[in-house]
Amino acid sequence: MKRKQKYGSCACINCTYGKPLMEGRVVLCKKKGLVKPDAICGKYMYDPLKRRISPLPPIPKITLPTDD
Repeated sequence: MKRKQKYGSCACINCTYGKPLMEGRVVLCKKKGLVKPDAICGKYMYDPLKRRISPLPPIPKITLPTDD
């Protein structure tokens, strides 16, 4: 049975066994060797520390009316 994508993208770039090489264009897997970053195999194990978090949007500035 396939694993569900409950952590976002299931890809070798987020796997415990994978190590990104060449600015993330290739992943060196301990189990499969050189693979594409978006590949996935049966040995996939999610590593939360490898997840890339997208930056938060800037907080809008609110101007409060002043009483004179």
